[in-house]
Amino acid sequence: MAGVEFGPEDAAAIADLLVRTGVELVEVGMVSGPDSKDADLVLATHEAVTPERSMTLV
Repeated sequence: MAGVEFGPEDAAAIADLLVRTGVELVEVGMVSGPDSKDADLVLATHEAVTPERSMTLV
C-alpha cells in the first residue's frame, strides 16, 4: 500500500488477526536484497503465524 508503513509489531498483529478471522495464507513483503526493510516484517509475520501460513516474494 503506497504511503503506509508498517513495523514488525504491526505486521505480527495484522497477520495474527487475519489468521484468526479465517485467512489461510498471509502475503508479506518483497525481499529484494539483504538490506531490505521487509526482512524484519517477514520474520515478525513468520513468528506470529508460522512460515507455512505466510508467503514472501524474494
